[in-house]
Amino acid sequence: MDHDLVWNWKRELRRGKESATLEDLKIKMKDVILTSASDSWRWNKSSDGDFSVYSLRMLMIDKDDESVDHVFFQCDYAYCVWNWFCSWSGLMIVVPTDFASFIACANSLKSDVRRFKLLLLLGYSVLWLIWRERNERIFGKRIKKPMQIADDIQLFSFSWIKNGANLNSLCWIDWCFSPQRVCNL
Repeated sequence: MDHDLVWNWKRELRRGKESATLEDLKIKMKDVILTSASDSWRWNKSSDGDFSVYSLRMLMIDKDDESVDHVFFQCDYAYCVWNWFCSWSGLMIVVPTDFASFIACANSLKSDVRRFKLLLLLGYSVLWLIWRERNERIFGKRIKKPMQIADDIQLFSFSWIKNGANLNSLCWIDWCFSPQRVCNL
């Protein structure tokens, strides 16, 4: 692959996360080799390349049963992500231990519609990114640390709220510091 790619951006990249993300992408692309051969599927987690439930079970986040509550809330990995989330968002005092406790916390904020919607947006981004990480561990070769997921949560939720709520004046640095403050809550 040609590693001297020309990047045409509508605006200059911001230092920090955007520049770091681009450099990360360039590093990941350096080993990409494009050929005219047909694509094929191969399960890299087994010696013969064939998928099996057994090989899949060996890759789960923990060795415990993979219940919904375990994957999203109870395993050590998910707990670290939720613990960071509670501190960063300021919307939850207690780390949720299952879907019921997350929904109960969200419902306790229903009287404050803006805070309720922010918690749902941020909480759903946590759930989606934990699920994505789980799939990366199973089907990909990458394993991210919980703080890398935290960075992704900030990035994706910022993008979702900025574009979804049409908040063009939303500031990335302020968002990383306090999403509640940015949303005037």
